[in-house]
Amino acid sequence: MKITTWLSLAVFTLSSLLAGCGGGGSSSASDNRRSATINIFHALVTNGGETGAIDIEINRKAQGEGIRYLSAAQDQVLRWNLSSGDQYTRVTRSGDPTAILLQTALLFDPNVTYSIFLVGEANPVNAIHRSSFIVLPRDTMGLANTDFRLRIVHAVADAGAVDVYLGDPGTEFKLVSNLSYRSNTSYGDIPVSSLPFRITVTPAGTPPNPATDLLSFVYTAADFQKGKTYTDALVHSRSDSASALTFLKVGE
Repeated sequence: MKITTWLSLAVFTLSSLLAGCGGGGSSSASDNRRSATINIFHALVTNGGETGAIDIEINRKAQGEGIRYLSAAQDQVLRWNLSSGDQYTRVTRSGDPTAILLQTALLFDPNVTYSIFLVGEANPVNAIHRSSFIVLPRDTMGLANTDFRLRIVHAVADAGAVDVYLGDPGTEFKLVSNLSYRSNTSYGDIPVSSLPFRITVTPAGTPPNPATDLLSFVYTAADFQKGKTYTDALVHSRSDSASALTFLKVGE
């Protein structure tokens, strides 16, 4: 019953929860600069092999070097001039600045902390699988001491749309329908007393079945802390795109 109560919170109050995440404001006029805190996670895969570590630079300044798969450059403070607009971002294979995996421009709001996921494939056979970023503002709202907060991100380029279920086999219920690649749910508040619970990911429109499930995983009381916020990213377990799927749990 407690998990069912959480489902209603996750589905019906998510948009209002997320509305508080996009803080603003600018730095003082004396330094004429703005800043944001960024956490960049490496979830880029390769067909038929491992992607290897990556380096990331923004505005020609290193923001992470030697980042291994499913690791991150944590709490990097990015500063830019008030007039600079989009931030030029480049990802290369670690130690080889000529091996460019992604070049793009990212736009950040000042005084916001972001979780950023590098996703897609390093050598895509389909244009939709090209490397890209998922840029998400982190939660800034207060949280009851009996709850933790969670959102789910679909970061697997070749998985297609998915459904997410909660509960033990035979009693599970659908939490999320038709979550597409590069999309995410908003935050849902979950009572700690609901743990442990099983979370199952299936192809969209397919009920849970061990023969077709993309991922089935049990979270215990040791995995989450009350009063904390988390992002759960659906990713490959290794940087070879043939590997199984798993969750990358990011504490915020």
